[in-house]
Amino acid sequence: MPALRSFWERQVFNARIEPVGETPLHIDVTVRSLPDLVLWSSASSPLRIVRSPSMVTDGVEAIGLVVPSHGFVARQNGHEVEVRHGQASGLMAEEASTFASRSFGTFQTFCVTRATIEPLVVDLDAALMRPMPTRSGAFRHLLGYVEFLKAHWRTLDRSATQLASRHLCDLLALALGAGRDATEQIRGRGLRAAQLASIKHFVSKQSKDCGLNIGTVAARFNLTPRSVQRLFETDGTTFTKFVLHQRLAHARRMLSDARYSGFSITTVAFTCGFSDISYFNRCFRRRFGATPGEMRSEGGRPAVAGLYP
Repeated sequence: MPALRSFWERQVFNARIEPVGETPLHIDVTVRSLPDLVLWSSASSPLRIVRSPSMVTDGVEAIGLVVPSHGFVARQNGHEVEVRHGQASGLMAEEASTFASRSFGTFQTFCVTRATIEPLVVDLDAALMRPMPTRSGAFRHLLGYVEFLKAHWRTLDRSATQLASRHLCDLLALALGAGRDATEQIRGRGLRAAQLASIKHFVSKQSKDCGLNIGTVAARFNLTPRSVQRLFETDGTTFTKFVLHQRLAHARRMLSDARYSGFSITTVAFTCGFSDISYFNRCFRRRFGATPGEMRSEGGRPAVAGLYP
């Protein structure tokens, strides 16, 4: 506990963490720092987090939005809010508070400075310390974008993290209640990026389905096929190319993985969503500079050096 508290108070948040009840404390937390925002992804046994009056003298003026898998109770400024599954709530870091969960669960927490978020929200203080349903479109886009970032976190460079931070702040503002002018700006900025990220994440997971098409994807995200196509065009590609590249990437990974050494090239192609082996071979060679057989014999490296990172 002393080591955990030292880490938590210095690296995560200046607040005291305690187990609740007789259950030994278990906590797994990943902290991802962006230029204007910090993401905490955590799983824990029942716990209590106390930010005492002496701790708020650290001068931190930030907003924390907590999205739980199961629920929690928070107290701040003489008010108490109970947040259930399917809800979220925000707290002010500059005020003393108590946060408590009664069962094992996960949390996604967004911490952003007041100066960053307040200009975008109509009445920030009124939006805090109240249950907010996470079924809304703004929350779905926010959480979908976070999942996309988690999956690609190691590949983000400095400019990408700056852009992701702005997009997340935009989506947080929409979830908390952005003003009309801010909403118009956000719809052409953070919301569009979040929609594309969510679609890419979904397509990447479903690309092995040979029946995947732009119509089914558009229906899932309540968009028209043309809207989906425009999102990919803003990224310099097309829906068809993105799906193809995802399938080829899956095939390349299978060919370099010893667990699939007994799979024929045809089986690999069909497993990755291709229905035509000749088309698969042509696309694979064009993409990687080697045939599938050559790629397998080279242990996953292209036969022609420098064609693919």
